[in-house]
Amino acid sequence: MTTADALQQAILDSANYSIISTTATGIITTFNATAASWLGYSPEEVIDQITPAVFHDAAEMQQRSRQLAAELGTEIEPGFGVFVAKAKRGEPDERDWTYIRKDGSRFPVRLSVTAVCDRQGQIVGFLGIGRDISDRIQAMQQAQTARAEAETMRNRLTNSLESITDAFFALDQQWCFTYVNAQAETLLQKQRQEILGQNIWDVFAEAVGSAFYQQYHLAVERQISVQFEAFYPPLAAWYVVHAYPSQEGLSVYFQDITARKQIEATLQHHTQALETFSTNLKHLHRINTTNYRVFEDLLADCLTTGCAILKMPTGIISQVVGQTYTVRAVQSDLDFLSPGLEFVLAETYCATVVSQKRTITYSHVGAEAEMQAHPVYQNLHLEAYLGAPIFVNDAVYGTLNFSSTQIREVAFAPHEQEFIELMAQSIGRFIAADQASQAQQRDTTALRRQHRRSQLFAELALKIRQSLRLETILQTTVTEVQQFLHADRVLIFQLRLNQSGGTVVQEAVVSDWPIILGQEIADPCFATDFLEQYRQGRVGQMADIEAGNIAPCYVEMLRPFGVRANLVVPILQNQTLWGLLIAHQCSQPRQWSEFETDLLKQLADQVGIALAQSQLVEALRESEARFRTLADSAPVLLWMSGTDRLYSFFNQGWLDFTGRSLSQELGSGWVAGVHQDDLEFCLNSYQQAFETRQPFQIEYRLRRFDAQYRWVLNTGVPRFTPEGQFEGYIGSCIDISDRREIERLKDEFVSVVSHELRTPLTSISGALDLLAGGVLSAQPQQAQRLLNIAAANAERLIRLINDILDIERIESGRSLMQKQTCNAAQLITTALDLTQNIADQAQVTLVNIPLDIAIEADPDRWYKC
Repeated sequence: MTTADALQQAILDSANYSIISTTATGIITTFNATAASWLGYSPEEVIDQITPAVFHDAAEMQQRSRQLAAELGTEIEPGFGVFVAKAKRGEPDERDWTYIRKDGSRFPVRLSVTAVCDRQGQIVGFLGIGRDISDRIQAMQQAQTARAEAETMRNRLTNSLESITDAFFALDQQWCFTYVNAQAETLLQKQRQEILGQNIWDVFAEAVGSAFYQQYHLAVERQISVQFEAFYPPLAAWYVVHAYPSQEGLSVYFQDITARKQIEATLQHHTQALETFSTNLKHLHRINTTNYRVFEDLLADCLTTGCAILKMPTGIISQVVGQTYTVRAVQSDLDFLSPGLEFVLAETYCATVVSQKRTITYSHVGAEAEMQAHPVYQNLHLEAYLGAPIFVNDAVYGTLNFSSTQIREVAFAPHEQEFIELMAQSIGRFIAADQASQAQQRDTTALRRQHRRSQLFAELALKIRQSLRLETILQTTVTEVQQFLHADRVLIFQLRLNQSGGTVVQEAVVSDWPIILGQEIADPCFATDFLEQYRQGRVGQMADIEAGNIAPCYVEMLRPFGVRANLVVPILQNQTLWGLLIAHQCSQPRQWSEFETDLLKQLADQVGIALAQSQLVEALRESEARFRTLADSAPVLLWMSGTDRLYSFFNQGWLDFTGRSLSQELGSGWVAGVHQDDLEFCLNSYQQAFETRQPFQIEYRLRRFDAQYRWVLNTGVPRFTPEGQFEGYIGSCIDISDRREIERLKDEFVSVVSHELRTPLTSISGALDLLAGGVLSAQPQQAQRLLNIAAANAERLIRLINDILDIERIESGRSLMQKQTCNAAQLITTALDLTQNIADQAQVTLVNIPLDIAIEADPDRWYKC
């Protein structure tokens, strides 16, 4: 249910009337809470199920059918048609009916039926509003009964004056009192001895010419009885009078009916108020169900309707923020009032409405002593005021108020206050819905901008990936940016090699401004003031070049092109400043937003990528040509697939490796050579790469011609035409089985080396521990020996590290032996010294039998051995 529907239903349910609406054919569409309570049906039992004829007496509908046939000259079938026959003609139709409850009980209602039309004036349904008139009928019946009884009594009293209960007096032919009973004394507020024998027109001189005078004379002159009701101001009382002429004069029976008249007046006032409220509800229903072109039209309709109902010339819908009162919408004969006008809240009548959060009324402001000094009264002399708070999301948003410079003779009626409060509630809900709608629109606009920016990036990135033509990419960039920013001009400026000036290489410009595409532009300030800054990523923003804080040389350069504001971001190609991406606003100054600045920076990055790609295009083409020429002679396994994901080419190296023919491998035949354990992984990786069109590398085992499975590294890259159209993949496979074996051997080598490194380290650590512990402090020769051992082992560590490096040299054929003449005994002794500490810890005795001979050797490699 929409907000408007919920509001309408709440209003309907709060009314003390049965409100039932139907379709044009009579099916019930609205059934408010009062109708459900009176008739005993739930809304689910009647809405979209039945017509209101179910609640009516068949005899009454039959009788009404005959009346309408005679009145309208056409037959109306008893049923729903009798209720809407006049409403269809645009005529008012209000009459008494009998409602029949679900339990069969009955009660009388006054039912008003109105046609509901659309904007074209076509009837789309009917609205019936009923009020329970049981009390009125009962009162009328009681009054009729009372009058009948009174008439009977009067007939009796004419024969027995002593038994009369009404006030009674008798007049002779000269209009003098001949008899006055006790009740008459009370009602006439005269003692009988005061008036007996006196002329009635002398005693009650104010009655001469009144209804009493006229009716009494009529009765005497025509010798007819008269009955009438009249008000006698001196006694402030209403009387019902029965006067009977006779030969003796005139007999008058009367009763004081002031209380009844007051009740009738009150009832009439309430009835009139209810009818007015019913009419006002129709206005509110119209407002709630009208589809206004703009929100301001709804507010204007509320004010027009409220002013008309209250008969007050000024109506205002205000918004209160803090202590500021702002006119949101206004209808008034006061010319200075207009939307957007602001006042201090405390200086308005509405301050009390806002602070107390309730409806405030003044019928005569000038009669209120504390209000006479109020600024509004002093300045505008507003005498009458009614203001109600407008709540939005349970907080006071502002006020709905009506005012007039005329004093209101009667106080605001409760139904008037209630109607304005209902209207204020409706406005609050409408404002809440409007705020929610505006917030959603703002979110949607931001989301659209973000989406459009993402689209722009995606399109440019796609063109960069797909297109080999730099010109197309740059033209797309300036065109899309100009449209996205609604700028007057967007251009790409390429710097000269000496970077003292450059050329406009692409441009998108609206027709009102000069075209500068292809122009050479020299900026005398650029190289000295801005070159290095733009290399570092500077962004230049100018909201208005005429603002006076811009370098004159720069202003003079831009002015011939009609530039008023510009936004400049650098285009970097491989960290080199290639040029600038520039947006111009020529028609007026423009404050560039952070969103727009970020957009241009990111797009400039994309252009930089495109520039880098363009440098590779020619090399790529040459490489592809060489590849096709050398494919069959290449020492690697080459393959190619199409957009259907099937392999369309294998080089001779592949066929030689697998020992199969081209026809066997084409399509998906190559998968027959993939090891069963690797097949699922291989195919899934290949399919995933096709989905994303991204390069891939996978390792799997492929069967060689000798039936052995060899590990291969398969590298695939997507293929695109110069126009950016995807054509499939091209890939290469290399045999990595030996490499994997070498990696295994290297792991083993690292394990051995770690052991070799620990041996001299252990010797060094042991020697240093003994020295640090002071054990050999008394044996300097032994301490010196240990130091020599530690130094020798340190040198050995260096030699081991050099040996690790030598392995790489040996593998590459660059290893050298540093041979020299050495004494064998000395080499053996030194080797024993290096291992003595380890032998001691292991409780091993080393025996040295040196051979004093000369040999050619590399001492470092000797110690390692």
